[in-house]
Amino acid sequence: MRPMFDVENLPKDTPVEWADAVNRGVAKLTARKVDIIPYDEPTHLRYCCRWVTIFLQAHIRRGLSLLESGNREIKNGRPLVAALCSRALLEDAAVIWDFNRTVFPLLEARDVDKIDALVFPKVFASRRPKDIELFGAEIKARNILTAIDKMTVEHPNIRAVYDQLSEVCHPNSLGVFSHFADTFDDKRAVFDDGQDMSDAAQFHLIFCGLMFVAEDAIIGRIETAIDANFT
Repeated sequence: MRPMFDVENLPKDTPVEWADAVNRGVAKLTARKVDIIPYDEPTHLRYCCRWVTIFLQAHIRRGLSLLESGNREIKNGRPLVAALCSRALLEDAAVIWDFNRTVFPLLEARDVDKIDALVFPKVFASRRPKDIELFGAEIKARNILTAIDKMTVEHPNIRAVYDQLSEVCHPNSLGVFSHFADTFDDKRAVFDDGQDMSDAAQFHLIFCGLMFVAEDAIIGRIETAIDANFT
């Protein structure tokens, strides 16, 4: 598998170790993908375990897709789109960071009631009023900042990076004027298509990718705990 990032051609101040870790993590998470997950199981514990796997498989695919897409958009001269991918990727990392650390001890304890109470509201989480009315308030998705701030306790830079990306992604000055224009002097604003932001976009994509692929280790432990519940 070809590495996603060329460690010989990184933006200034981007640690090679970050890019290396992302490249390795992408390969590991790609190897974890499965195409079919049957969930017609004879016990409720095994049924819930299947849905834990389904939840993680969906997020693995989403995160890898965001990483690949962001990287391609940088190469295609669209760093603003890459910033959108980075922000979404960091949100995904925060969601699975919280989920993994909650579900893992429940799987080890084989606490089926708590696994059930955790996994199904996560799998079917929504903020659409019609879904909440149909399935109940327990599926209402939390504000993503809740997960971002929880992850920030362990990784202090997370919220600052997220806020920076939000400014770029929202139609605020960083996402509009500062991204596409420069006050060349006191008389002119000079516009381009944002290519000057490519290094910043790649730095953020690698950072967010690092936060995402770092979950591979605990996902491996979760898979081991799930396998133990099938023996």
